[in-house]
Amino acid sequence: MNKTRIAISIVVILLIILGVWDYVAKDSNNDITSFEECQKAGYPIMESFPLQCKLPNGTIFRQETESNKDLLDPADKTTNFILETNLNKTIESPLSISGKATGPWFFEASFTSEVQDENGTVLGLGIMTAEEDWMTEELVPFQGEIKFSNPTTNFGLLVFKSANPSGLSTNQQKISFPIRFNVDKTNQTTCYVGGCGNQICSSQKDAITTCEYRPEYECLKHSQCEKQLNGGCGWTETTEYKKCLENLE
Repeated sequence: MNKTRIAISIVVILLIILGVWDYVAKDSNNDITSFEECQKAGYPIMESFPLQCKLPNGTIFRQETESNKDLLDPADKTTNFILETNLNKTIESPLSISGKATGPWFFEASFTSEVQDENGTVLGLGIMTAEEDWMTEELVPFQGEIKFSNPTTNFGLLVFKSANPSGLSTNQQKISFPIRFNVDKTNQTTCYVGGCGNQICSSQKDAITTCEYRPEYECLKHSQCEKQLNGGCGWTETTEYKKCLENLE
């Protein structure tokens, strides 16, 4: 009987200690209100964009990045880039973009933009085109569109790069904006087999290609056209598909 009471007492004491520790931990967590404080306290940093710091109680703080605001030139404090597209909601493909940028952003009336996922993978590229004379130091309105493949992450980055015909890094201007994908909708991908030799797997129904025939196309019947890990459509190789290719050699 005494042994049983001792065992119960030990369990009760351990539970009390754990409860106190949990209370203290939660109480100390309440003092943390930002990514910087979380990082300074030594809590784990998740490799994502933006970087995220997670507390033991599950609270997550995201590192602040450039938001949808004017990019200022430190030299003259004038605005040289304004993004007018609303990025405060989830985005889908195609993404229509509008804004204003000073003339040096352009070359032959255009510059580029790209959509990246939070792993840095480029999902799509687009050309931003000036709507007025771009040979000026003043702000010039621009528009463009980016079609991008389905993301596998919730967050990403919209990156603008100035035209840089010189190739010199000192002449390259760049600005990035955090974005949030509508993953639930973009992941609703239907994949279709198309092309003259049924060799194309894409989200486009009845895709048309020229009719050059290759023997390996015959092996695709042993593969599967379906959505891949990168969110796009593609052929999933099977053992039978690989054997078929080997037999062609």
